[in-house]
Amino acid sequence: MNWVKFMKTDFLFYKYQKVVMIAFPVFVVFMSIYSKASQDMIFTISYLCFGVLIVSTTPYCLENRNMSSFIQMLPGSDRERVVGRYMCLGTILLAAVAYGIGVVMAVGWIKGFHVTYFDMYFSVVAVALSLIVGSVQFLILYIAGRGKNTQWMNILRMLPGFIFFFLINYIGEKGKEGSLHWLEDFFIHNKLIYLISMAAAALLIFAGCIFASVKVIQRRDAI
Repeated sequence: MNWVKFMKTDFLFYKYQKVVMIAFPVFVVFMSIYSKASQDMIFTISYLCFGVLIVSTTPYCLENRNMSSFIQMLPGSDRERVVGRYMCLGTILLAAVAYGIGVVMAVGWIKGFHVTYFDMYFSVVAVALSLIVGSVQFLILYIAGRGKNTQWMNILRMLPGFIFFFLINYIGEKGKEGSLHWLEDFFIHNKLIYLISMAAAALLIFAGCIFASVKVIQRRDAI
């Protein structure tokens, strides 16, 4: 369970992102009350996932050589260090999704609108895809390593989140326009298979990226 200690250590990096971590949820509440997006569960969930994809990469950006040396001195294996960092991603993502669902339910009750099947099931796509994108992004950042050009690191941190956000909302809008009836029918008639498949795919890639990241670190240390 040493990975828990490393996860707590990584959470220390997020103190530098307090403004961003507070601003995203506050903006979601503001948006839900005063805009038409209040009735769009897909936008709300994908926006929070987009924030997680950016904020969760903070340790890679702020971890300097001294901090890295300190982390290396903590008791634990490379695998536990990597698992701790990936679990930060998972924990923040779960918290953001729970918050988003709470906001949508509260505003829906206040304003009297109902979330559609397409909204609910496509939001699951958004969450699963964000976990996949975040996992691959972490792996790429491990491969890139420390000491890279700041501009290059910022591109690696920002670009996947933006692509994810615009892709999810573009497809979501097409679905709401009625262009994806087949997808909505699939969601409705294959609920169990769909949910299990999305969860399995996301968790499999999550675990695979952890394994690959450990190998990257071990190979780098061996050189």
